[in-house]
Amino acid sequence: MPVKDFKKFLEIGKVCNNTFGVKSNAKSATEAVILRAIDDEMLSAMFIIVVNYTSEALWHEMRLRWLEEGEATIKVALTDAEARYKEATGKSISFDLLKPSLSDNMEIINFNSYTRLKKAYFRLSCNAKID
Repeated sequence: MPVKDFKKFLEIGKVCNNTFGVKSNAKSATEAVILRAIDDEMLSAMFIIVVNYTSEALWHEMRLRWLEEGEATIKVALTDAEARYKEATGKSISFDLLKPSLSDNMEIINFNSYTRLKKAYFRLSCNAKID
């Protein structure tokens, strides 16, 4: 989609910046939320966490917990981004999470045939509408 308000798009991009030295709301060093401005009306959000599990059955049980935690963490990051946007521009903005856009995936990063423990990235992605 074309950007209608380029100045607003640049300010949203600054708010989404999560490079070194920027404050983070992460609970631990193994999780992160990445926000990306798609255009001046849509934002992409991704929650990433490193998880450990021993079996597929445990993975399916824990997945529900990680989905809830990821959605809550993304909402906190969006609320924080709203506050930073208001602080930077003096204008209010709101990011509304689009629940139908929620999708998750897993990528195994460590597997050893001598132990049952597996380490993986769990990702939860979604879009947020900008008002």
